Amino acid sequence: MNNTMERTFYIGDTYKKYPVKELGLGIEIYTDENKIVALGFKGKAKKPAFHYRFKSVERMHEYISEFIETTRQREYDKANAKIEKDKRKQVFFNSLNVGDIFVCSWGYDQTNIDFYEIVEKKNKSVVIRGITKLRRNGEHMTYDYVTAHPPRAGGEYTTKPMLKIPQDDCIKISSFEWAYLWNGQDRTETAAGFGH
Repeated sequence: MNNTMERTFYIGDTYKKYPVKELGLGIEIYTDENKIVALGFKGKAKKPAFHYRFKSVERMHEYISEFIETTRQREYDKANAKIEKDKRKQVFFNSLNVGDIFVCSWGYDQTNIDFYEIVEKKNKSVVIRGITKLRRNGEHMTYDYVTAHPPRAGGEYTTKPMLKIPQDDCIKISSFEWAYLWNGQDRTETAAGFGH
C-alpha cells in the first residue's frame, strides 16, 4: 500500500469524528456505528494506528476508551522519562570538572582506545580535546594496555578543541564513538598487526 496516501483514503463517507477530550495527545478517531467500525490516527501519521470492525457498539466504545487511555499513559510515561533523563543529565554535567578524562572504546573486529580531557566547561557544554596515551605490552601479544597521558603529566593534545553537550552519563564523540568518564585504570587495546 502506498505510504503517501492521505487519511481520507481510510475514512469512509459515513464515518464521524469521535470526540476526544484528552488534549495534547494528537489522536484522531473516526467511527461508523452502522458498520460498527472505528479507526484512529496518532500524531501526523497517515496510516491508522488501528482500523477494526467490532461485534458491538459497546465493545467499540470500550476499545476506543482503552486506546485513548493507553496513549495518554504512554505520553505521560514519555514525559516523565524525559524529565528523569534531563535530571540525570544535569547531575552528571554538574559533577564534571576541567581536567576530567573520558575514555572511548571503539572499532570493528578490533578495539581502539581514545582518551579525551575536558579543557573548558561552559553553561551547558564542555570543550574536550584528545590526549596521548601510554602503551605497554599486554599479557598476550594480541593486545596492549593503554592509559591516559594528559599534557599536565607530560603528554600532548592530539585533536583540536571540540564543543560537546554531555548526555546523562557520557559524551558523544561521533556517530559510533561514545566516551565515558575514565576510572583511572588501564584499558586493553588491540595490538599493532592484529586488527585490520
